[in-house]
Amino acid sequence: MDSAEWAEMQNRTDGPWLRFTMAEDFDDFRVLAKIYNVRESDSRFRTHFDIVIGDSFKGKLPNEIDSISITGPRGILPVKKDDFIYFPQLRVFWIAMPGSPETGTYTFTITSGSMKASATDTQSVLRSLPIPDANFFSPANGQTLTSKTTKFSWGAVEYSKAPVYYRLEIWNPGWTERAFVSKIAKNMLSYTVPPGRLQPGKNYIWRVVVFDSAGWDNYQNRGSGKWQAIKMAKELE
Repeated sequence: MDSAEWAEMQNRTDGPWLRFTMAEDFDDFRVLAKIYNVRESDSRFRTHFDIVIGDSFKGKLPNEIDSISITGPRGILPVKKDDFIYFPQLRVFWIAMPGSPETGTYTFTITSGSMKASATDTQSVLRSLPIPDANFFSPANGQTLTSKTTKFSWGAVEYSKAPVYYRLEIWNPGWTERAFVSKIAKNMLSYTVPPGRLQPGKNYIWRVVVFDSAGWDNYQNRGSGKWQAIKMAKELE
């Protein structure tokens, strides 16, 4: 509509009606799921799947999740629960598969004992998003940082087919803990990490990634910058 007010609205566009059916049995706990196409820093493509276990699941994670299955446009994918990596901070089961995904709707089914939950997500657009150039990254690979307040910066990428959004990610080298992640934002070419998030004497890896949307629910494609290794000095200024 061209106005939020009924008295002022004069024009409208109607989308097509879509049919759906409610299941006879509703889910026993809540999950969210995401599929997206990722262009890696070596220009290869992978399909990423995220499965977020909601707080309504009161069992112990990850052990009390018994099975995970994914059905795509061409049938059941050859994955099982043990193939996923679990990140406790995020309550996320994650897996990557070689190549870009097929377009279409994917159904994720998760079981725990007699309980079951499901979610769907649709990959509708495949894009080859640019890879952020590590030559413009600051701090540079191998650099030791001495400040409690650390600014990260990178160069802009060029992509004319869709808006591009950026996010800063910082992990420990073992990939067991995400130290910091910024919100996804358009035209963001630098970010200052708040004091206390990066610990003195610790090693980290960081990168910047680009998306075709600012929302986790909406983005479908990503371009991943190359990881950079940094170290925090034992005493920070």
